[in-house]
Amino acid sequence: MGTKIAVNQLKPPFLDVDLQNARAYLDKELRQLSTLNPDWLCFCREKSSIALETLSFILRQRRDLYRQGFPFENKDYLRLIEEQMKKIKAVYLAFFTLSKGLVYEIKNTHLDVFVWLMLEPEFSENAVHFLLAFDQIENTDEEMAKMLVLHSKMPDMDYFLASCIEGLPQWAVKSFNYMTLRHSLSIALATHWFKEKKIEARIVFPVLSLFNVEQGQVWLDENACNEECLFERLLLDIKRGQEGRSFWFRALLEEDSLNISKDLSLFAMLLERKKPPDFDPHCKHAPIKLALSGKVSWVMRAVQHMKTCEEEEGAPWLQALYILYGKNCPAHLQELGVLYEWPQALMALDDWIAQDRHVQGDFLRLGEPLCYASTLKALEDPFIDAQFRHWLWVQLCLYGRVFIFWDPFMPAVQQAAVFKKLETLKEPSYCFEKRYSNAIMGD
Repeated sequence: MGTKIAVNQLKPPFLDVDLQNARAYLDKELRQLSTLNPDWLCFCREKSSIALETLSFILRQRRDLYRQGFPFENKDYLRLIEEQMKKIKAVYLAFFTLSKGLVYEIKNTHLDVFVWLMLEPEFSENAVHFLLAFDQIENTDEEMAKMLVLHSKMPDMDYFLASCIEGLPQWAVKSFNYMTLRHSLSIALATHWFKEKKIEARIVFPVLSLFNVEQGQVWLDENACNEECLFERLLLDIKRGQEGRSFWFRALLEEDSLNISKDLSLFAMLLERKKPPDFDPHCKHAPIKLALSGKVSWVMRAVQHMKTCEEEEGAPWLQALYILYGKNCPAHLQELGVLYEWPQALMALDDWIAQDRHVQGDFLRLGEPLCYASTLKALEDPFIDAQFRHWLWVQLCLYGRVFIFWDPFMPAVQQAAVFKKLETLKEPSYCFEKRYSNAIMGD
């Protein structure tokens, strides 16, 4: 987790000339490979090829662990992965000593590994390596890129991100977003960058509003329109106690009633109208709606609909049912294709429904009553994927009237610290429990 940076701590900005120099330096080192003994070069490349396949697989495996759920339960397995990566990194440190080009040429075949190595603290010339990594990071998978930056232990990472904002406008927004998730962005620094025209108002002020800065909140009131900043605007309305008065949101629903977006649809469901709309299992995002609602009365129709689905389409439904029932659900997504196939899962669910074993309460989360504590527990579950966890997080913030920057690809230790902080707060738990008596949208 990063340390918040003050304005007077800023280092000299990166400029386009720095980026050009870094590229030239890389090209020069690549040309130096031709001076190596051909036999040594062939030997090193053979060893590198083997290591690359292993390391690329490990990086994807680590990303998938974070995509599949909160990985803290897999900390021993993650430790093994980290140990493997450390051993392979030692190989590349040896290559780096022999000829830096042996490491730099990886960018031509394995971008994910190249970016990871460039952001590792053991390599010298950190500023150059940071620039080389960011020069390629947009060509990598978005989730992989986010994970690599958020997990990097490069000592000056947050200062380098700030230097990008100061002098490289093409990377400014991306760097700003990474700093918020690394918890290194200060209010003073965000305000400074707006005043210096480094970051646009539409990026800075929604973040400042989440920091409870009045200037950001006023900007949202006066400038955000259509579906811009839905989460920030709704959270602001809720914190102000404006339940039933979000007229702008009602207007959006009426305007887009025939072509409603995913976010608008899910926010509308979260806002708990006193007379909620009927459940439509054919809706594209119905599994997420079921998970967020926790409504047992919708489960029978969901299972009936699942019978018309192929396995790929039915998988999100299994995820939703797990969020409601936890281990009490007779079929689990993580066991599908391992302990049983899709037809057997449907049979188990059908029998479960026939015996009314699904009726375990009115609103459930992991087999417990839907509440603040059970929602936090769900966020810490290793079997709830990143998409569902994101919307559970949104629900927790809106219902609990609380916010702290979080992302499912943050390091497990950082996520655990976020959840620990939220567990100690009493006010959000109280607000969460009062959500039904004061429907946000009214009726």
